[in-house]
Amino acid sequence: MHCLKKNICIDIARFIIEHNIQCSVLNGVDPDFGKIGRDLDLYVPSENERIKLIIFSHSLLKRYGARWVVTMHPIWGDRCVGVWNNDYFYFELHTISSVNLGPVVASRVFGIAGKTGAYGLPFSPGMMFFKQVLNKKMRAILNGYSLWDTDMPSKFLLENRDSLYQGVAPFVCNGKKFINALLGEDSNGHKKLRRVGLISIIFRFIAAHPIEAFNSQIRSFVKKIISYFSPCAPSVSLNTTLSVCEVEKHLTQKLLGVFPKIIVTHSSYSWAFRKWMQARQQLFVFVANPGKKCGFAVDLQADIGALSNTDKELKIFCDLIMDKMLEMNAKWAKS
Repeated sequence: MHCLKKNICIDIARFIIEHNIQCSVLNGVDPDFGKIGRDLDLYVPSENERIKLIIFSHSLLKRYGARWVVTMHPIWGDRCVGVWNNDYFYFELHTISSVNLGPVVASRVFGIAGKTGAYGLPFSPGMMFFKQVLNKKMRAILNGYSLWDTDMPSKFLLENRDSLYQGVAPFVCNGKKFINALLGEDSNGHKKLRRVGLISIIFRFIAAHPIEAFNSQIRSFVKKIISYFSPCAPSVSLNTTLSVCEVEKHLTQKLLGVFPKIIVTHSSYSWAFRKWMQARQQLFVFVANPGKKCGFAVDLQADIGALSNTDKELKIFCDLIMDKMLEMNAKWAKS
């Protein structure tokens, strides 16, 4: 199915070029080797251009045969998800309006200008570096942990260090050493330079752009509050003879591409936790004990016996989940 993802990316890149959309890939596609991940994250600062891309992606995924094409709540950025019926193959385009690191706004540090990479998609070294290194690894940097135990900096970032030096120069005394420390080995000296440099960026950005830094923090806080009332994945209550482990195993095999995390449990957890999962496209499945009913409101109530008896029964259950997900998000469809 890699060929299908590749063709979708090529068509999206053509649309971006034809409509002169200002954007940059943040994650999901390797600019050098074309490896495609779970979803395609695009930084698109213009609201009109984000809507254009989502509308196009919706029709594109339908054209490629997706059974469920879901446009989700825009609280985390406009998203369009396509899921195919045969094996729940999954593709998502996620457009992001702003990339922040606490009060620091990435577009103020690194411009969006970049280079054409795999499949004709636009890649900005600075924006990718901000998202994949500074943002993703912020806690590890501040705590002095290793950054590259399980992965390595991409070839694209290593070959475009000059633009990274220029971006951080106004915020770090020695930007070159800071970038080299972040992209270099996990030595004690590098860990210290990383922490000092990141703290310097945060405080110097606040000093240079106090109003924008304040607004960034307020928007982040408001978004977290609103997210609890913005579910995009269903919560499910299931009556079955199977154990929690068996249900989780079956659902993970089928739907882990669609939902980045799946929790199957006998515990109802808290309202806040369930809403937190739903807002982040994670699936929460409550398995009721025999003779016990679910004690909280759910989006989908299913009553299935031995779920593992037949693949058909499992598929019916998964289809019910996907149908409910589409129904929940129908109001966000772009027209």
